[in-house]
Amino acid sequence: MPIFLHKKFPHYDLVLWKIDENEAQLHSLAQEEEAFATYKNPTIRLEKMAAALLLSHFFPSHKVEKAHTGKPFLKPHTAHISISHSYPWVALAFSRTHALGLDVEAVGLKVETVAPRVLHESELAFCRGNRRIATRFWSAKEALYKCLDAKGATWRKDIRVLLNERGQSLASFIPTNEYLNIDFLTELEPHFVLAIATKKEALG
Repeated sequence: MPIFLHKKFPHYDLVLWKIDENEAQLHSLAQEEEAFATYKNPTIRLEKMAAALLLSHFFPSHKVEKAHTGKPFLKPHTAHISISHSYPWVALAFSRTHALGLDVEAVGLKVETVAPRVLHESELAFCRGNRRIATRFWSAKEALYKCLDAKGATWRKDIRVLLNERGQSLASFIPTNEYLNIDFLTELEPHFVLAIATKKEALG
């Protein structure tokens, strides 16, 4: 299994795969055929295949299903999981004690379009046009959104992020007055940001 990084944090595991295989090579690794042909974009197909392979490697006797909100969960529910991908990176986080939200984003021109829609005025002012900082805000909000499964939230209004320079921060979900820890993986390449939100939550 071509795992780039498997890092154990106090409350969760993080696994990273940097895809350098082609589609045929990924098919050869798969234990069973899945319906990846529905993804017309070849890059997205690679990402989806790699994500499925990571899940089958760490949870071989589980199925992955989705809640009505689209959030994935394991069946049987023996761990919380979160998945994200931005080519060539595919990431998986899992925990038995904490709900998770994981997001990996490329630092690029896209953030200049996204930032005014998802960042509060104070956050935009903090960024001062710096794409990497803006992407950290964006990725942290995505991570919190996925962790809380906060469908319908307005990111610009409902989620605020407090950044620091030590690779960790807090994000608040204003409607419920919740504060979540946000970890950033500093080992990732300069053109990518990876954020993880965690919330203590027993398995039900």
